[in-house]
Amino acid sequence: MAIRSLLRTLLATALTLTSAAATLAQPPASPARTDPKLRTFFQDLAHDVEQLGSDPAGISLATAGILSTAVLPLDDNIAEWKENDAFKSGTWIGNGAVLAAGSLGIYSLAHWTHKPRVEHVAVDLLRAQVLSLGLTYGVKAAVPRERPDGSSDDSFPSGHTAEMFASATVVARHLGPKVGWPAYGLATFVGISRMNQGRHFLSDVVFGAGIGVAVGWNTSHRGPAIAKAWTVSPGVSRSGIAVYVARSFTP
Repeated sequence: MAIRSLLRTLLATALTLTSAAATLAQPPASPARTDPKLRTFFQDLAHDVEQLGSDPAGISLATAGILSTAVLPLDDNIAEWKENDAFKSGTWIGNGAVLAAGSLGIYSLAHWTHKPRVEHVAVDLLRAQVLSLGLTYGVKAAVPRERPDGSSDDSFPSGHTAEMFASATVVARHLGPKVGWPAYGLATFVGISRMNQGRHFLSDVVFGAGIGVAVGWNTSHRGPAIAKAWTVSPGVSRSGIAVYVARSFTP
């Protein structure tokens, strides 16, 4: 029963965060570079930091804060969840070094094969991963919290989850819902794995997801926004969740 509640909560969280950001998305105040490259990495990263004050990012973080507070009563119960080997892979899938290496590998291959669009996606992914990790470690330092397994006091928020949701948001912005939804599914799996392996509480994962969505939105300014074609409105109750999906067609 606790697992069903957990899955409903995480799914509702992912849908709420992404739809909140998409609904309120506005063009950035100052346009992002049209050709982000590794050589302009830090310049573009500084622009991304400036854009964290935008409405989509603020709404994502505020929603994550509200949701993470709301699920606090579930933290202790879910922390008693018995470890399952099926979730061990989430530890390395969401590892920052693995994600960065993957993004750099994609970028290098795209550069050598002259695929500028793929280069763009890869460098956006790398910036999102770096910025989300930096933000999570900043919060960890400000809000020390012991991990469920007692290994350290940097449980809040989940860095693995933040990086995965940031990456999923970048992918969704660039490639649309057909690729975006599976990416969010993988991000949710990583978040669940962090709880199952005793590394994070549910509230850590929820807030980490919020950071990821906020960062991913602001590091892919030129990607096609999901909101242009799709609107997702989740509803949550004690008995379950409802998801309303609308598709807009333009001539």
